[in-house]
Amino acid sequence: MSSLALQTSDHDAIGQLPAKWRVLFNTRHLTLTQFHNGQITKLEAMDRLHVSRATFDRLLARVAELGWAGLVPQYKGVGLAADNGLPAEFISFWKRLVESYQRKTAPAYRHLVRIWRAHQPFELQDEKFTHVPGYAGWPGWPNLPAGWGGKGRNLYRHLPKKLELTALRQGLGAAQARFAPKVLSTRVGLWHMSHVVMDDVKLDFKAHLVDSSKLVVPMQLGALDLLSGSRFAYGMKPQLYRADGTKAGINEGDMRFLLANILTTHGISQRGTTFVIEHGTAAIRGPVRDILTRAFGDLVQFSDSGFRGKIQALAGMTDGRGGGGNPNHKAALESLHNLIHNELAALPAQTGHDRTEPEWLGVIERADERLLALARRLPPEVMKMLRFRTFEWHSQLVPMVAAVLDAINKRDDHDLEGWAELGFITRQYRLMPTSSEWWTESQLMELAPASRQAILAQADADQRCWMPRRLSPHEVFEMGRAKQSELIKAPDSVVAEILYSDLAQPRRLGDDGMFEFEDKEIAPGVLTFEGRVLCPNGREQELQWGETYEVVINPFNPRVLWVYSGTRQRGAFLGIAKAVKRHSRADAEAAKEAFKRSNQRLAEALAETRDRNSHITRRETQRNAHNRRVITAHTQAQQDFTRRATALVNASTSIPAQETQTTHDHENTEPDW
Repeated sequence: MSSLALQTSDHDAIGQLPAKWRVLFNTRHLTLTQFHNGQITKLEAMDRLHVSRATFDRLLARVAELGWAGLVPQYKGVGLAADNGLPAEFISFWKRLVESYQRKTAPAYRHLVRIWRAHQPFELQDEKFTHVPGYAGWPGWPNLPAGWGGKGRNLYRHLPKKLELTALRQGLGAAQARFAPKVLSTRVGLWHMSHVVMDDVKLDFKAHLVDSSKLVVPMQLGALDLLSGSRFAYGMKPQLYRADGTKAGINEGDMRFLLANILTTHGISQRGTTFVIEHGTAAIRGPVRDILTRAFGDLVQFSDSGFRGKIQALAGMTDGRGGGGNPNHKAALESLHNLIHNELAALPAQTGHDRTEPEWLGVIERADERLLALARRLPPEVMKMLRFRTFEWHSQLVPMVAAVLDAINKRDDHDLEGWAELGFITRQYRLMPTSSEWWTESQLMELAPASRQAILAQADADQRCWMPRRLSPHEVFEMGRAKQSELIKAPDSVVAEILYSDLAQPRRLGDDGMFEFEDKEIAPGVLTFEGRVLCPNGREQELQWGETYEVVINPFNPRVLWVYSGTRQRGAFLGIAKAVKRHSRADAEAAKEAFKRSNQRLAEALAETRDRNSHITRRETQRNAHNRRVITAHTQAQQDFTRRATALVNASTSIPAQETQTTHDHENTEPDW
């Protein structure tokens, strides 16, 4: 039968049918083909299809009318779903109505029903309508049209796609992050410090500063090496309140602090480094980019996240500045942020992962803020005995967060992409299958040769004595960092130029040759720096005590102070001053070094005075030498006199003794006759 013959295009259309339809189609097509070819009788065909004679006759009639498509039940077009009779014009209007509501869809349905029941011309988004599109003449009014009932259940089948709704209700960035086709990439082909991803994160808990009246939220700015997945640098600061009551968080200056720390501590790759950044807080602005380009040329590149903020799915609905960053642009770091939130979730005073704070957080805040107010009126020794519900910033929170981040970097139970392809897998061994003590390959090399060979032999004999282990992000990062020849650190003068603008503050060098700072955001006590700098030429120079300089202290690396000229040639970079480290009174060696350093600086500070008064020194030296000669001569004469006198006395006393002895001998001698 020619109506059952299939062309090549027919096979493509049949392939678009649902699976259960294809199975039924194949059975019917084969049965009817055999029936028309006389291979089986009508009764056999009916029995094979499990249908009555009337149903079989209707099936033959549909095939005669529609061809092979008549074999498909409820056929309305291959690959297309039925729309239950809703006009296409109405479906487009319905979607537009739903998209006009920024939160939920149910109000849009109620709006549609009100329009229908009003039976009046209406206006939607500045466009006027005489009737509901697709229903000219309001057919069947006041009854709702077919397919509108049941609280709009059928209409819900024709909602805009989730991508469309999210783009219009939240922004294109949120829509792309959740529903857009994924752009897959791999770390294979990267190198150490080839891509540095930088972004800020607000942690989900609160802590307290002793000098603050309110609890603070920790704000972090971090950098992730994309190859290793290691968050190798970060800075953390409390979110304080300004005088006007607004909150002060991470800013562009903090980004420059982090960048300066990276350039001085780690540097960039000789093969090139791309900084993956955003336009918001974690941004590298034009002047800083110009400085880096001048210093490194094409070795430094910048990858901006671009703007995909709210209400940008439609053209003309943005001011050109955007409303937020694209999290997919920095997916690796955003994923790590989620891990950080999870690992720190056991800390007290959690604020919750969204805008809804836990009910008990207010209780904790009020209790600790009352204690903070009370603590300011108590002696320090009493204040230290108070027990807060939140962590103290410097003594508890900072080391705790550092320990957690270190553990995250050193984890080996991860599933980071590309690890096997890059060879970031090692082995660990144990001596017995039941032993819980494992040795890494590096630890194995430290064992005695005999012990090492015994463990390797046992591993060869029993596969339970060894297992593969993924290298941690920290291990991979340190492997790259060990190759210092492949890294370029920025000159101090370049970093100083990045830090200077808007961050340098005037500071007088004390009469004792020390800079002193007190900033509770950086350290609980006083920070002290030498008034002696390491100049860009590698030499040390003592600054003028009592003079005013411009300085920058990096809160993300408070071990050094960047010093600039504060008077003539203002802003000229002078060098880096070291922080003065307090030594333990029990550490005699450290005390000796500290005094040696102090005496050296004192000698250099007095060098000019000594030069100006060298004549006094020479005169006093001559005077002292003359007096020493006089005293020495006098002392020598006295000693000579004493020696001569002693000799004369000894000589005078020895002569009578000899005479007395001679006389005695004569008296005791008898005459020899």
